[in-house]
Amino acid sequence: MALTVRVVKTHAIALANYKARVGSAGPAWSEGALNPKRGDFRVNGAKQEGYWASQVAAAATAKRYSTNLSKVTDAFYMTAVTTYGVNNYQTQAVAKSDKWGAFYTKFAPALETILKSLPARGNYTANKARLNAYLDALQAKKGHFKH
Repeated sequence: MALTVRVVKTHAIALANYKARVGSAGPAWSEGALNPKRGDFRVNGAKQEGYWASQVAAAATAKRYSTNLSKVTDAFYMTAVTTYGVNNYQTQAVAKSDKWGAFYTKFAPALETILKSLPARGNYTANKARLNAYLDALQAKKGHFKH
Protein backbone atom coordinates (compact mmCIF):
# COMPACT_ATOMS: atom_id res chain seq x y z
CA MET A 1 0.00 0.00 0.00
CA ALA A 2 1.45 3.36 -0.98
CA LEU A 3 1.73 6.07 1.61
CA THR A 4 0.10 9.39 0.91
CA VAL A 5 1.66 12.67 1.89
CA ARG A 6 -0.20 14.27 4.76
CA VAL A 7 -1.53 17.73 4.02
CA VAL A 8 -0.96 20.40 6.64
CA LYS A 9 -4.32 21.55 8.00
CA THR A 10 -5.28 25.16 7.61
CA HIS A 11 -5.31 27.18 10.77
CA ALA A 12 -9.11 27.42 10.60
CA ILE A 13 -9.50 23.61 10.46
CA ALA A 14 -6.92 23.12 13.22
CA LEU A 15 -8.63 25.69 15.46
CA ALA A 16 -12.07 24.15 14.87
CA ASN A 17 -10.69 20.68 15.69
CA TYR A 18 -8.99 22.02 18.81
CA LYS A 19 -12.15 23.71 20.10
CA ALA A 20 -14.28 20.67 19.33
CA ARG A 21 -11.98 18.16 21.01
CA VAL A 22 -10.17 19.89 23.87
CA GLY A 23 -13.25 19.94 26.09
CA SER A 24 -13.21 16.16 26.28
CA ALA A 25 -9.45 15.84 26.78
CA GLY A 26 -9.61 15.72 30.58
CA PRO A 27 -9.60 11.93 30.91
CA ALA A 28 -6.51 11.68 28.67
CA TRP A 29 -4.82 14.41 30.72
CA SER A 30 -5.56 12.66 34.01
CA GLU A 31 -4.34 9.34 32.57
CA GLY A 32 -1.00 11.00 31.80
CA ALA A 33 -0.90 12.78 35.16
CA LEU A 34 -1.59 9.61 37.12
CA ASN A 35 0.69 7.42 34.96
CA PRO A 36 3.68 9.62 34.17
CA LYS A 37 6.27 8.48 31.64
CA ARG A 38 8.99 10.56 33.22
CA GLY A 39 9.03 8.96 36.64
CA ASP A 40 7.74 9.96 40.03
CA PHE A 41 6.91 13.67 40.24
CA ARG A 42 8.37 13.91 43.74
CA VAL A 43 11.73 12.49 42.67
CA ASN A 44 11.88 14.61 39.50
CA GLY A 45 10.64 17.66 41.38
CA ALA A 46 13.28 17.24 44.04
CA LYS A 47 15.95 17.13 41.29
CA GLN A 48 15.04 20.74 40.49
CA GLU A 49 15.96 21.91 43.95
CA GLY A 50 19.30 23.35 42.83
CA TYR A 51 17.69 25.73 40.36
CA TRP A 52 14.91 26.53 42.80
CA ALA A 53 17.52 27.30 45.44
CA SER A 54 19.31 29.73 43.14
CA GLN A 55 16.02 31.58 42.70
CA VAL A 56 14.78 31.41 46.28
CA ALA A 57 17.90 31.17 48.45
CA ALA A 58 16.24 31.60 51.83
CA ALA A 59 13.69 28.83 51.25
CA ALA A 60 16.38 26.49 49.95
CA THR A 61 18.55 27.06 52.98
CA ALA A 62 15.63 25.95 55.16
CA LYS A 63 14.97 22.96 52.81
CA ARG A 64 11.29 23.90 52.80
CA TYR A 65 10.69 22.79 49.20
CA SER A 66 11.96 19.21 49.48
CA THR A 67 10.53 18.80 52.99
CA ASN A 68 7.05 19.84 51.89
CA LEU A 69 7.28 17.96 48.61
CA SER A 70 8.08 14.76 50.50
CA LYS A 71 4.85 15.19 52.48
CA VAL A 72 2.73 14.81 49.34
CA THR A 73 1.25 11.32 49.32
CA ASP A 74 0.08 9.34 46.33
CA ALA A 75 -3.47 9.53 47.66
CA PHE A 76 -3.33 13.34 47.94
CA TYR A 77 -1.93 13.68 44.42
CA MET A 78 -4.46 11.27 42.88
CA THR A 79 -7.33 12.98 44.67
CA ALA A 80 -6.17 16.39 43.46
CA VAL A 81 -5.94 15.19 39.86
CA THR A 82 -9.29 13.41 39.81
CA THR A 83 -11.24 15.87 41.97
CA TYR A 84 -10.39 19.22 40.43
CA GLY A 85 -7.55 18.61 38.01
CA VAL A 86 -9.61 17.22 35.12
CA ASN A 87 -12.22 19.95 35.41
CA ASN A 88 -9.62 22.72 35.63
CA TYR A 89 -7.69 21.29 32.67
CA GLN A 90 -10.77 21.11 30.48
CA THR A 91 -12.21 24.45 31.62
CA GLN A 92 -8.98 26.35 31.08
CA ALA A 93 -8.24 24.68 27.76
CA VAL A 94 -11.66 25.70 26.43
CA ALA A 95 -11.44 29.17 28.00
CA LYS A 96 -8.08 29.81 26.34
CA SER A 97 -8.95 28.32 22.97
CA ASP A 98 -9.28 31.79 21.40
CA LYS A 99 -5.79 32.68 22.65
CA TRP A 100 -4.50 29.46 21.10
CA GLY A 101 -6.39 30.31 17.93
CA ALA A 102 -4.76 33.77 17.74
CA PHE A 103 -1.36 32.11 18.02
CA TYR A 104 -2.15 29.34 15.56
CA THR A 105 -3.56 31.77 12.99
CA LYS A 106 -0.05 33.24 12.79
CA PHE A 107 1.89 30.02 13.33
CA ALA A 108 0.11 27.70 10.86
CA PRO A 109 0.96 29.65 7.70
CA ALA A 110 4.55 30.07 8.84
CA LEU A 111 4.81 26.36 9.57
CA GLU A 112 3.38 25.51 6.17
CA THR A 113 5.95 27.77 4.49
CA ILE A 114 8.78 26.28 6.56
CA LEU A 115 7.73 22.71 5.74
CA LYS A 116 7.55 23.47 2.02
CA SER A 117 11.03 25.00 2.10
CA LEU A 118 12.79 22.06 3.74
CA PRO A 119 15.26 19.94 1.80
CA ALA A 120 13.99 16.58 0.59
CA ARG A 121 13.98 13.52 2.82
CA GLY A 122 16.68 11.01 2.15
CA ASN A 123 19.43 9.16 3.96
CA TYR A 124 20.55 9.87 7.50
CA THR A 125 22.69 12.86 6.50
CA ALA A 126 19.92 14.40 4.40
CA ASN A 127 17.36 13.86 7.14
CA LYS A 128 19.67 15.40 9.73
CA ALA A 129 20.12 18.44 7.46
CA ARG A 130 16.34 18.59 7.05
CA LEU A 131 15.82 18.52 10.82
CA ASN A 132 18.43 21.23 11.37
CA ALA A 133 16.87 23.39 8.65
CA TYR A 134 13.49 22.98 10.34
CA LEU A 135 14.89 23.92 13.76
CA ASP A 136 16.78 26.90 12.33
CA ALA A 137 13.65 28.13 10.54
CA LEU A 138 11.59 27.88 13.74
CA GLN A 139 14.31 29.66 15.73
CA ALA A 140 14.33 32.46 13.16
CA LYS A 141 10.61 32.97 13.82
CA LYS A 142 11.01 33.14 17.60
CA GLY A 143 8.78 35.86 19.01
CA HIS A 144 6.81 36.39 15.78
CA PHE A 145 3.70 34.56 16.92
CA LYS A 146 2.87 36.53 20.05
CA HIS A 147 -0.34 38.46 19.96
